[in-house]
Order: sequence, then C-alpha cells, then structure tokens
Amino acid sequence: MKKHLFACLLFALFLLPCTGAFAQYIVTTIAGIGPNGTIVSPDNYNGDSILATHAGLSYMGNAIVDTEGNIYVADDMSRRVRKIDPNGIITTVAGGGSVSYYSGAPATAVSIEPIECIAFDHKWNMYLCFSNSIKKMTPAGIISDFAGSSSWAYIGDGGPATAAGLHEPIGIAFDDTGCMYFSDLRHNVVRRIDTFGIITTVAGTGYTVSAGYGDFSGDGGPATAAHLSFPGALAIDTTGDLYISDEFNYRVRKLDMATGIIHTVVGSGPVYPTACTFSGEGGPATSATVDAIGLAFDSTGTLFISSVFTDRVCKIDAAGNIHTVAGTGVEGFSGDGGDAMAAQFANLDWATFDNCGNLLVTDDMNNRIRKITFNPPVFTPTITVTASPSTATAGTIVTLNATVSGVGPGYTISWLKNGILFGTTTGTGTITYTKTAGTDSIVATVADRSYKQCYINKVSTTVPVLDPTVAVSDAVRAGIRIYPNPTNDMLYIETPGGYRDCEIVNSVGRSMGIYPLTGGQATAIDTRQLPPGIYLLTMTGADGHLLHIRFTRE
Repeated sequence: MKKHLFACLLFALFLLPCTGAFAQYIVTTIAGIGPNGTIVSPDNYNGDSILATHAGLSYMGNAIVDTEGNIYVADDMSRRVRKIDPNGIITTVAGGGSVSYYSGAPATAVSIEPIECIAFDHKWNMYLCFSNSIKKMTPAGIISDFAGSSSWAYIGDGGPATAAGLHEPIGIAFDDTGCMYFSDLRHNVVRRIDTFGIITTVAGTGYTVSAGYGDFSGDGGPATAAHLSFPGALAIDTTGDLYISDEFNYRVRKLDMATGIIHTVVGSGPVYPTACTFSGEGGPATSATVDAIGLAFDSTGTLFISSVFTDRVCKIDAAGNIHTVAGTGVEGFSGDGGDAMAAQFANLDWATFDNCGNLLVTDDMNNRIRKITFNPPVFTPTITVTASPSTATAGTIVTLNATVSGVGPGYTISWLKNGILFGTTTGTGTITYTKTAGTDSIVATVADRSYKQCYINKVSTTVPVLDPTVAVSDAVRAGIRIYPNPTNDMLYIETPGGYRDCEIVNSVGRSMGIYPLTGGQATAIDTRQLPPGIYLLTMTGADGHLLHIRFTRE
C-alpha cells in the first residue's frame, strides 16, 4: 500500500498566475537522485552543501518556500529539514545533530524524529510535526516545544496545547489572525491552536473504527459533528475558509469558517478500505473519484490537488470541473524536461507553489522533488568560467572568473569544487580558492533573480583545474586520440600500450564508470546512458601517472 501521510501547505500569495494549455506544462526534477520506485531505509542522506539534484532524499514530507525563493523540505527518513537555495545548493537547517532533543536547543545540534510536515507562520517561525508533537523553530534556529504532551490520547481541548494529546499531527495552515490549524490524523479531527496557545477541535468527532481510520458523514451540517477519515493537508482560501484533505474518504471538504458548516467540494468516495481509482476527467469535481492528498491554491484562487493512489496532479476550474494537468496515472518515473501530462510519478504526496507560480510536488517513492512549470522563464542566463592558472600544483591560489549574460537585474553564483560548495558571489563573477592535489572539477551555477525575488532560471558550467602531472595538451604527444568529440552515441579511445584503464568523471567530480583500455586499438564506450554535459576522461598509465581529456556528450 502506498503511504498515507500527506500534504501540508502554508497558503501564501503567489506572484504569477497559471496560464496556458495544459500541454505546455513542463516537469523537471529539482532535488533528489532516486532511487526510483522504492523506500530507502534507513535513509538516503549523502551530505550537504552539494547540488540538490545530487542529494539523497528519503520518503519526504512536504516542501515550503520563503520570500527569498529558498525551498525547505521535510526529509522524513533522514530526520532532517533540508534547505535548497535558489542556486540549487542543499543544506540541513534542523536535525542531524548528535545530542538528544531538548526544548530550547539549536535545531542543527539535536537529533530528531522523522518529520511528518513543516510550515511557516507569518513571522517566519517554522513548525515541525512529529509523531505526537509539534515543535517550533525560530528564524535564529532555536527549536522548542509548541504542542503535544506524552499522551497519544484525544484529550486537551479547551486547555494549553502543550498539555494536549496528539497522534500524528500533520497539514498545518495559518489564518490571517495567526491561529494555527492542523490535522490530528489518527484522531480523525482538525484542531486549532489560537494565539494564546489554547487548543480546540474545529472539525470531526474523533470517531474511529477498530483499524484506526474513520468513516464519512456530516455534509451540510456542523463540522464538529462530521466524521473524517485520516484528515491530512489543509489549505485556506482568500475568503478564509478551510479546505481539508479527507484522505481515506477520498474527498476534499470545505469548512465555512463563518458558519461552521462542512461540505464536499472534490470527490465522491468510495470510503477506505475500498480502493480508489480515478474517474470523472473534465466533469464536476464532486462527481469524480480521486484521492486528494496534497492541496495548493495558486494566485488566482484555483485549487490544485496531488494524488498518491492515482499518481496525478489535477486542478479544479472556476466552474468546479476537474482536469488532470500532470501525470499519466501509471506509477513510475519518467518525463523530466517534457510535457507534464506524459510524466510518471510514484506516490505523489505533497504540493505547494513556489514564488514563480510553479507547482512543487514530492514524488515520494522516487525520492525526488519535482517542479511543474506553468510559467516559462523570462530570462535565459548563460555562464562561462575561466581558471587562472588552469594547471596548478596543490597549494596554489587559483582565480576563477565567470562571465554571465542573459540575466535580469540581480543574480548570484554558487561555486562548487568536486561537488562541494566553497563560495557564493553576488554581483561579481570572481573568486579564489586553494588548489588541492589531482584534478579539481569546478562548477559555477548562476541563478537569475529578476522578478520580486523570484528566481526565474538557473544554469551551470564546469571547468577542470588540472594537476600538472600530465596536462590535456599532452594527450596528442602521448599518442592518444578520442573521437567523435562531441558525441551522442559511441566514444572511441585509441591509446598506445601502457594505459590500463580510464574513468569518466561528471561535472561535479563524481565517477560515472571505469573502463579497461586495450592498447594499440580503439576502445568503444557507450555514452548513451550519460546525461548531456561536459565530462573528463582520466587515464592511468602503467607508471601511475594520470592524463585528463575533456569530451562533450550532446
């Protein structure tokens, strides 16, 4: 069975509306390396200060975005909150420490439980949901208790939230007054914590069947008399009404905050444990069958939903009809760089909009965050980098200079050496670093920041800084030839005797494979499994010396 822990959303103002035909929507991966179609246990963590597209993520919770365009994700199985900056660099902002949790600790100093969801309030405090508690992290990075006690029971209404019993809190949203709403999933209720810290129930009765989930009832009546079944994601619309993902009833329900009345706006059932399959494309959303797990409103007030069981993203139009905008409905991983309607997802849980009006979804079983682009980039940056000197021994100070074009009023450059961030420049493209032994693979990524802190596009380039053991120009003198270069198919390497193998290294210094060489004849390497880009061939001579040659995979 797919995961049923589900979307949480901070509803905010999004800058650009979604326009255009659905076929124009493009899907890409912005974080995570897979693997595809599996849960990674115990975790997939492989380090920080690297490109997010090279980072291991594990069975994620939701993602949220701040005003600067930073993306935060609950990296559930890794027990961390990760931050992805607009240049695509990932770091940890909570968890991963060696000290047991205590209230008032620096968030990165302590170890924490798996994280169900995260959310910002209007003062940019972050809230983290755990198995029976909610913690608060200040902008300064201090984490403390906010709600929940040692009890798992459904208790505490009318008293302080820190004395209440919670069981899998999830799906946080804030109203304009600063009150928090969240789903108490296994108690089958939605609860509110006011600005004085007092907790109450606003939807659901707490009714559960023996298996723990609830059932469906109560449409058209008071929300506090209705039955919910594993409520998850919450979202608040522009009028202040609360939308609830009633997950195991396969519905989205709307709580009118002025009257307290609840009714269904998406879905018609069935009720779990009956399986849900998608139907109703193009018709009334209230007649459709769909599991609405993630909820997100765009800047026009249009509701988007993401689906675990049917592996698709849908929108509800102004007439109340439902339309698929991403996903084939067949579980898998495919489609990056192409039409979102032809893409495959696996366990598509959470949804939120970025500052550019594009939808971020957590493709959970593929261990990735993927972006559905509704608005094409306004600018297309280009970047080239030179190194001086380009060949140097260990300890030499190397100056790197980037030339950037095609950008808007503001941009930043992130610099990585062998996959690890070592500096960021703003408004200038020059930086220095100290050379290490061997070949350094330098990656420079420019992010254009040209529309109200909205990072429209980013590009990267790579330059090697070589060790003088054997320079690239020595390849000809060594009697080595590679062809065709660039290549989009087979790459052939001709070497004299004495070179025993070669390694292909990508733009961030990671090995893509080691291949034996046959002296005196051409060695064929199939490059079709390599993504397009610039690579470095490193060949080892019989005496141990190294020779480096660049080639391009088109």
